[in-house]
Amino acid sequence: MSIPSSLEYWHWIILFFLLLSIETIGAGGFLLGGATAALVVAGINWLLPNLDWAEQLAIFAALSLVFTVAYWYFFQRVDDRDEFPELNNRGSQLIGHYFELREDLPYGQGRVQIGDTLWKVKGNSKKTLVKGTLVVVAGCQNMTLFIEGQKGEG
Repeated sequence: MSIPSSLEYWHWIILFFLLLSIETIGAGGFLLGGATAALVVAGINWLLPNLDWAEQLAIFAALSLVFTVAYWYFFQRVDDRDEFPELNNRGSQLIGHYFELREDLPYGQGRVQIGDTLWKVKGNSKKTLVKGTLVVVAGCQNMTLFIEGQKGEG
């Protein structure tokens, strides 16, 4: 009896745990499909012990491909979700915040110091926004904040 013709269900269970162990080291989900396929083939081999080793390997290869593609398809959509879209976007975090202008902004454009960052700002009109005007951040794009003056200004 040669070694390949004597694949038993427990060989597949060992392969399942081996692939799962390697996956925990950091394969990024790539080996989960193969591990799941090994477990399914172990179940099939337990139910149908007369399967030839070539049939078992063919089933394993097909199931590995199916489970791996299914894993990537499912988790690609899950990973695209962003729980905190404003986490590293300081400009969008400032939307809705009020601040007082420390200098005039001719034509509603200029630069404003907010915290430790110098921001380029644009008003929603071409009027000069004077020093002391209370403005609100209405939007942002990259490092440019779009501001609106209060009480009809800006």
